[in-house]
Amino acid sequence: MQYAKSGNKPMTIIDIKRNKKKQIVVCFTDEEIVMSENVFSSFLLYKGKTLSPKEIKNIKETNDKESLYNYALSSLNRGSFSVNEMKAKLLKRCDDSDRVDEILFSLTNIGLLDDKQYAIDYAEMMGNKLYGKQHIINKLLHEKRISKPYVDSLKFKNEKAHAEKALALKEKSYASLPYKQKRNKLNAYLERRGYERSTIEEVLSSIKENPKEVQKRLLNEAEKAKKRYSRKYSGYDLKQKIYSFLQSKGYSNNDISQVLERIKL
Repeated sequence: MQYAKSGNKPMTIIDIKRNKKKQIVVCFTDEEIVMSENVFSSFLLYKGKTLSPKEIKNIKETNDKESLYNYALSSLNRGSFSVNEMKAKLLKRCDDSDRVDEILFSLTNIGLLDDKQYAIDYAEMMGNKLYGKQHIINKLLHEKRISKPYVDSLKFKNEKAHAEKALALKEKSYASLPYKQKRNKLNAYLERRGYERSTIEEVLSSIKENPKEVQKRLLNEAEKAKKRYSRKYSGYDLKQKIYSFLQSKGYSNNDISQVLERIKL
């Protein structure tokens, strides 16, 4: 909170009133101080009372500390924060790191800030959003700055179930792709979500390809490639263009050779 400079002389209260927010406003000749009921009563203020510069400074510091503390409480009412997140939030409003640390200590001491519980809740929330163990751990350690012992104590009992769900949802996007290409894309997707290699391999093993569907899709791709490249190529060059195209789609060399024998080049 910003104040006018009161100087090094005593100041006498000339009026006490309330603003539109029902806060108490203590008026001096050259300055007004807005404060809570708690600060007002703790200093026994009344109209006509003269305060020394030291008393005025003490009132302002107490007022600012309470204001910052109430801001922290208000923030916690709207959501959860790690200690590091709350510290960053408070430092944007107050450049006194000692005061901020004092408030953090108070909030931690009464259980309103609890990094261990925060880590548990965060891991559960992100898991339900289908993020993997490694993603969650990295976020907690490097962004949220949660203590490593708290992070190491986390249990990821639903890791496989979350990976399976993520796989099932994403697999629909790659339904038209050849098996190898689809598997590679799903593998990359699960890696980006932060799942461990062992979990990825386990859930990817459930992906099966119907050979008849593969041949049907391959023949369709080959016919499309033939139509596209035959406008410019013929003979061996046409065959090589189609072959390279089908390889890029992830089809095996054996399957490509077989389908090339079926289409007329």
